Amino acid sequence: MRITAILLLGACLQVAAKGRAQNITLSEKNAPIEQVLQLIEKQANVNFYYKVELLQKAGPVTIHVKNGTLKQVLDFCFNNQPFTYEVFDKVVVIKPKIIPPPNINTVLNSLPAWGIKISGRIIGEGGEQLVGASIRILQRGKLISSGVSDEKGEFKLGAEFENGAYTLEVSYIGYEKLIREIKLPELQITVIVMKKSPSVLDEVQYTAYSSTSMRYNTGDITTVSSKEIARNPVPNVLQALQGRVAGMYVAQHTGVPNGAFQVQIRSLNTLSGGAANSPAAVPNLAQPLYIIDGVEYPSNGTLPMLNFGLPQFRMNGNALNYLDPTLFESISVLKGPDATAIYGSRGAFGVIIITTKKAKAGKSSVNVNASYGFSELGKYVDMMNTQEYLAVRRNAMANDNTRPGLADYDLNGTWDTTVSYDWKDFYLGEHAPTSRLNATYQSGNSNTSFLLGANYSKISNIQRSKGSVRAGGMNFNVNSATNDRKFTTSLSGAYTTNVDDMVPVDFAGAQGLTNAPNSPYPLLPDGKLNWETGSNAAAILNALYNNGTDNLVANLSLVYTPIKGLSFTAAGGYSLLTAKEFAGRPRSYYNPATFTAAQTWSTINQYRLRTFSADPRAEYNTVIFGKGRLNLIAGGSIRDIMNQRILITGTGFASDELLMNPTNAVAANISTSYNVSPQRYIGGFGIVNFRWADKYILSLNGRRDGSSVFGNNKQFGNYGSVGGGWIVSEEPWFKPLRNIISFLKFKASYGLVGGSAIPPYLYMSSYLFGSQAYNNGVSLTPLNLSNPYLHWETNKNTEVGVNLDVLKGVVNIEAIYYTNKVGDQLTNQTLSGITGFPSLLINSPANIHSYGGEFTVNTKNIITKNFSWTSRINATLPRTKLETYPGIENLVTNVNYVIGKPITGIKLFKYAGVDPTTGVYNFINSEGVKGDYTPFLSPKQLNANTDRTEFVDLAPKYYGGILNSFTYKSLSMDFLVTVTNRMGPNYLAFQSYPLGTTNVNYPKDIADRRWMKEGDVTDVPKASAGLAALLSQANFISSTGAYSRATYARLQNLSISYRLPAKLIQRARMSGLSVYAAGQNLYTISKYHNLDPENMLGGRTPPLRVYTIGINVNY
Repeated sequence: MRITAILLLGACLQVAAKGRAQNITLSEKNAPIEQVLQLIEKQANVNFYYKVELLQKAGPVTIHVKNGTLKQVLDFCFNNQPFTYEVFDKVVVIKPKIIPPPNINTVLNSLPAWGIKISGRIIGEGGEQLVGASIRILQRGKLISSGVSDEKGEFKLGAEFENGAYTLEVSYIGYEKLIREIKLPELQITVIVMKKSPSVLDEVQYTAYSSTSMRYNTGDITTVSSKEIARNPVPNVLQALQGRVAGMYVAQHTGVPNGAFQVQIRSLNTLSGGAANSPAAVPNLAQPLYIIDGVEYPSNGTLPMLNFGLPQFRMNGNALNYLDPTLFESISVLKGPDATAIYGSRGAFGVIIITTKKAKAGKSSVNVNASYGFSELGKYVDMMNTQEYLAVRRNAMANDNTRPGLADYDLNGTWDTTVSYDWKDFYLGEHAPTSRLNATYQSGNSNTSFLLGANYSKISNIQRSKGSVRAGGMNFNVNSATNDRKFTTSLSGAYTTNVDDMVPVDFAGAQGLTNAPNSPYPLLPDGKLNWETGSNAAAILNALYNNGTDNLVANLSLVYTPIKGLSFTAAGGYSLLTAKEFAGRPRSYYNPATFTAAQTWSTINQYRLRTFSADPRAEYNTVIFGKGRLNLIAGGSIRDIMNQRILITGTGFASDELLMNPTNAVAANISTSYNVSPQRYIGGFGIVNFRWADKYILSLNGRRDGSSVFGNNKQFGNYGSVGGGWIVSEEPWFKPLRNIISFLKFKASYGLVGGSAIPPYLYMSSYLFGSQAYNNGVSLTPLNLSNPYLHWETNKNTEVGVNLDVLKGVVNIEAIYYTNKVGDQLTNQTLSGITGFPSLLINSPANIHSYGGEFTVNTKNIITKNFSWTSRINATLPRTKLETYPGIENLVTNVNYVIGKPITGIKLFKYAGVDPTTGVYNFINSEGVKGDYTPFLSPKQLNANTDRTEFVDLAPKYYGGILNSFTYKSLSMDFLVTVTNRMGPNYLAFQSYPLGTTNVNYPKDIADRRWMKEGDVTDVPKASAGLAALLSQANFISSTGAYSRATYARLQNLSISYRLPAKLIQRARMSGLSVYAAGQNLYTISKYHNLDPENMLGGRTPPLRVYTIGINVNY
């Protein structure tokens, strides 16, 4: 005989239905019950959970109530209905009424002591079905039975239980573990409502093909939620990640909109991929792998943007500039072997998994978010005014024992000495408006749900120029499932179009920014260019530029679950980024006095980056012996990548009207190029995750990768990892310590992955077509030698860590130590000149050892009913060194590589300051002798090979962030402070002309420190425009004097929001309304002067300071 009684269990549930504080007003006559429930949902902000067939038995409802409570309204509506309800926080579960038979106690007492089975369904607070939840039944600490919820969130335990007391345990990733005492035969479970866990241990972390949490993870994963992303008023999500993730360094290379970023996961460990010891270089190819909803995204390298005839004002940009950050639900950063080895040859430099927002079952809802703000120049140099500048120039004349000549316009009276222009304000002083609008609509039920969103943004420029960056897009998600949940589908897509017509220049690098403050104003009163001096840095304002970029990311997932625990998934994805750039220089760009038609030019650059991916896989989950949870995944991966570029350039146009088409130029002056790079990857993988008694964790990953980018002999590689974890706090002997240390886990992993930061197909001989004409013919010029034995670098990773939770989550600590040994380095070996080639790309015997520590601390400082204060602190200490390189003296062209030193360093002359007697730079050579060593003029010269005795590492010594969050009732405030310690070039490192040169202005603080008389002790030489000073400046730029410590602390983000009370917005039918203000890059503390310590680049716009106000409305 089977008895069915009803018990609904939820986290923090102690009693049955409770009255709610919401006021509900209804006036309905003979209305269907579903219609009434929808009205109650909107006003009370609750979700109803029920079976459709149950409501089909309901009668119509007539109700007239004003400002009634939820309990009053539900009691009235459900009166004389064949069902009742239970309330759990924001979930109302409707259940059939159970009428007990007569003399129920007599019937129960007559039951035998066996034969009762336990079954039920597990849902979340929003009514979502929780698939794969773990259920355990214990009696006096002994496991009696266990199971896992199926694709409908349902479970049925196979054991037949005796009457008596039991303990029910239910756990699910991201939710609080539920523990309740139950008694049979009186009670049996049918629905369990789980509550989201506030603990960082239970935050969901996404891995390659599944999800986990910090509690059970054996690798190193950090997840940033959409709430944290939304606090940052930035166009690229990488800016929102700065300072939030231990082991991830993010820096803007330029503050120009749609510019480039540097992203480094842990320590740099490859010699391939571009210069690592030049801060002015574009981002190298050793970038993380980006995955968006399972689709590989082309942000792990620079874009083939237009650079011909232009400054690299965007430094080739970044593909994430073309995706709105509001699309993202979470971002998981994967570091270390256990997390990245499953990606094989593509995960050597870290993996970033981006999950977009998905539709949720439940009542229909609309969200609208609108903001407006402006950007301005951040930390930058303050130059001398005219009075100060002229004093320095006269001082230089006196030092050089000369008088103003005909070319010294600033001093000889040609230029007005009574005016003083701040060229920084002229070129970079605009307050650039920024506006954003996002809207999302979602609806659905347990079988089908959908989400539809749209976004628009406009970002203007702080530079004196016309134009802006305008972007608009749409996104969607549709989820569907059969009634038995055996077949589910999910389709997502996001499309963005971006139009950029800013002037193609970074004025921070323009000559005009350092012109004399009394030099002629670049514009005439009528707005035309002033050509008084023969040249004009503002001429670029008349240049033509337009870039139209379209971006599409879409994915489809089909899941079939034939039996409980077994599923088959067919997932496919597609990304396409296309762009068409146009740049031209019309007649108005040039000085009319010297202009010729041959000077005009225009160019069109079109590129197309396409990726298709397919990831079929099978997954099996089961419980072993009641205490073990086994997860098996096996599958394959296919990637088809096609990168194409067409470049057409023409010079010499008869009219400006012809510029839009470069082929309108003189036929002999038209050049075209076409590049295509197809790449294909195929791989198979297997994953084993096993957890025993929630104490012992084992993770195994294996993968075999094949790629077309290497030769036939080396197209395949084998990779994998093994990881383990021990949750010590679950041991019985640890129980006395749990009041202090509530969680303690040790973990370790080891893995082998591949890596390559070189362009594809370099194993083949390549030729340049048509580069040189011979006898009016077409030629092929060889570019490189072939090497069919090129293969991936080998990266052997080891990682150990500990997770510690103190006082039940008051303090949570994660500490990681990692060490990587990377061999088979892809480098260029120098060849003899008689070969016709300067070098040959090989897998060299070089070995790099990178290592470091990561620390993350979460604290709950104050938690009360109305006020809370929480903090999150992270810190990273990355290190790397070139451990061995046999034959380095003869085989390596980069003189900055030194055994035992970091590969991110540079060798420099030893700077000895300014000579107090002469006021000129002094240096110390390899013999320890100090002197000025002025090139060509001194008896002795510095030798670039032997006298660069000093080594300066340009990589960060440490970096991190401190996040504080405060809430008081409906008011919340968050602020993030980022901290970085590193060496970098100072302002003087970018100055070719010495202080005192005609028409070259300098920062006031540098000029004030200059040497003035014999005996002065300073770091700035005397002012001089002479040849000796010019030549000595070249030595200085290559010395330690040109580099400074750039330690800084920055208020990276500040966000304040206020949520209006529900009573004020109910009349407008709103379910939520909040107003907010946010700022980015607000204040910096540093002893590093004149340049921004983040990008440290003279001639590059620093990261901008951003202010925003906005409103967020939910219906």
